[in-house]
Amino acid sequence: MSKKLLTVGFVASIALLVLLSTRLSTETSAQTPPVPTNTAVATNTPGPTSTPVPTATPTGAAVSVSAQPSNIRCTERSVVSVFVQTTGGPAPDGTTVSLGTNLGLVTPSSGGTINGSFSTFYYAPANANGLATITASALGASSSTFVTVACNTGPAQLGFPTTACGSTATVTFTWTPAGGAIFQFLDLTLFDNGFAPGTFLGAGPLDANVSTLTWAGILPGPATFWRVNAFTSAGWVTSSTGAFVPCGPAATRSVSYVCTGGGRATVNFFLAPPSPPASSMRLDISMCDNGFPPGTFIGAALAPGQQGLTWPGILANTPHWWRVNSLFSVGWLPSAPGNFMAAC
Repeated sequence: MSKKLLTVGFVASIALLVLLSTRLSTETSAQTPPVPTNTAVATNTPGPTSTPVPTATPTGAAVSVSAQPSNIRCTERSVVSVFVQTTGGPAPDGTTVSLGTNLGLVTPSSGGTINGSFSTFYYAPANANGLATITASALGASSSTFVTVACNTGPAQLGFPTTACGSTATVTFTWTPAGGAIFQFLDLTLFDNGFAPGTFLGAGPLDANVSTLTWAGILPGPATFWRVNAFTSAGWVTSSTGAFVPCGPAATRSVSYVCTGGGRATVNFFLAPPSPPASSMRLDISMCDNGFPPGTFIGAALAPGQQGLTWPGILANTPHWWRVNSLFSVGWLPSAPGNFMAAC
């Protein structure tokens, strides 16, 4: 009897332990959240490569631009160089640069920087003189540079010299180079003789694009003559002769004339104007060799730097005297007189 009861009690204890174990397992599962799988993480959470990285916008941008050479002839080209700077250094690679010009063509007209730099070409037009303004823009900033374009197809075209006066004269000459020049010389002389061999000095050879030259140590006072002689594939091409008086009053040179009938002639006067220019300048003619007292001559106004005057209706077969009178701060300074007669 006691053994039977012990057996029943043991079985009941085992059943109670199984029941408690089952309830404990169920409660633990209810309290513990499910662990997400790797697949769920990859699907619902963006990975590191999917996150956008913000890019700093360059600030304080500055653009510089230059063109070389800066003096060219029509149809020639210059290299245009652009540099874009920001507060952090050169602009990021690929920064867009845009260019334009008022004369000729920039091509390519846009592109991306490398280490802040971009290069392109400026092409001069075929038949237009002028000053080309080339403007480059990037990141809201811009800058400009300039190229002088000359379309001269003949000899060099001379400007009028500018002069600084002292114990000697320092003269700056300017000109438009001859078309097709390979190199050129600037010749200078005190003799109005067509630049006879052995009577002039030459500066050169100068590059074909050179259009200005400063010459120090020139003697002040006497009439001085200059020209630009260019060597081309066809040989030497010589400009007209320029004349001026450094640091002194104007000087007479020569005359030529054409008979026009009725006892008259048209006379061409050639002179050397002063440099620096006079405030006023006149060409006077008279039929009397008497020093040009008032009432014995007539005159015509000349512009600063004017080197010649054509005067129609001059009485033929009659001696005339002429001079050029220059007004400076000290008063009128006349040239030595010249004389002529139109023999018709």
